[in-house]
Amino acid sequence: MENTSLAMWIGLSDSFFAYPLILLVHTVGLTLIVGVNLVVSLRVLGVSPEMPLDELEQLFPLMWAGLFMNVLTGVLLFIAKATQFVSNPAFYLKMISIAAALAIFLVMRRRTPSRILAAASIGFWLLAIIGGRAMAYVGEAAQFSSL
Repeated sequence: MENTSLAMWIGLSDSFFAYPLILLVHTVGLTLIVGVNLVVSLRVLGVSPEMPLDELEQLFPLMWAGLFMNVLTGVLLFIAKATQFVSNPAFYLKMISIAAALAIFLVMRRRTPSRILAAASIGFWLLAIIGGRAMAYVGEAAQFSSL
């Protein structure tokens, strides 16, 4: 996977259109996903009780657009550094947290949302962000400890 021309261009190119731009789009997508989830979760937790929860559904297309952006850019980022990512425990923290946060969101859409689910949603998104940021450091730390 890392030996394909696309993966090598993403991972090794000095072009702004390679890794930096893909990472930027990934960050924008994350902002859309987490932003919408945070607004919905905070509303369920009691912030702005005068706003009907149903009105927030108009934000869902933004969230789905962010998810699409992140899946696409995430795959591109992954193929450039697959070996590094699969050996990084922070990557698994990120992936599991995203899966849990999305599952909670889907449950909240099908049922009457609860404060516990809303708080858990916020917590898992925070863990996903922490895991994503830690990926840059945990892998590096692991490399230095083996010297």
